[in-house]
Amino acid sequence: MKCIVLAAGRGVRMLPLTKDRPKQLIDVGGKPFLHYVLSNLKKAGYKEKEVVVIVGYRGEMTEQYLKNKWPGVSVIFQHAPMGTGHAVMVCERFVEKSNFVVASGDNLYSVSDLKAIQKDDTLCYMLSVMSESPEKYGVVIQKEGVLVGIIEKPDDDMGDMINAGLYKLTPEIFPVLKTMGMSPRGEYELTDALTTLAKKRKVKVVHGEMFVDFGCPADVKKINDFLPKD
Repeated sequence: MKCIVLAAGRGVRMLPLTKDRPKQLIDVGGKPFLHYVLSNLKKAGYKEKEVVVIVGYRGEMTEQYLKNKWPGVSVIFQHAPMGTGHAVMVCERFVEKSNFVVASGDNLYSVSDLKAIQKDDTLCYMLSVMSESPEKYGVVIQKEGVLVGIIEKPDDDMGDMINAGLYKLTPEIFPVLKTMGMSPRGEYELTDALTTLAKKRKVKVVHGEMFVDFGCPADVKKINDFLPKD
């Protein structure tokens, strides 16, 4: 199954580490964070030629890194920061008419979760994991394994299962994205499109085992301690 890795953001929360490089190239354990993302995809059975990394901020640096270390992985530029939904839209030609996986380049997923999300059917899937701080993320509301909605950074207790930013999507997502408007923050949100499909009971939830967020400078040490030194 083809996989889109979203890595176009400026990484503002990672400043000053992202002053001169994109977040995914920050050194962790002697290697760029992107190395571990791609390594786990490879271990999960994804082939390099079936993986594309969406880049934006200092994207030429990521492009050069991939040419040197992961020559089979391709790059697509998202020239304007227009959100995750827009990033998926620019990949329509890459995925053609097949099912595909979308992974956040800010997160590290287990090999087993990357395998589990590959569902070869006509439904979309979202990986959900348990969090001790669900108020920082989008809380997943589901019923009998079917997505009902996503509550972003709720003030009230809505549960502790959060959206981990890993999805299996079908080509049906593209017409939905094309008819959506921008969110209040001026972006096309992938989660808004999934919410639309959820109303038709076309999105299921996969319960995952691991979610490691790479969002701020303090996370470098956390992930460095966590990662296997390969």
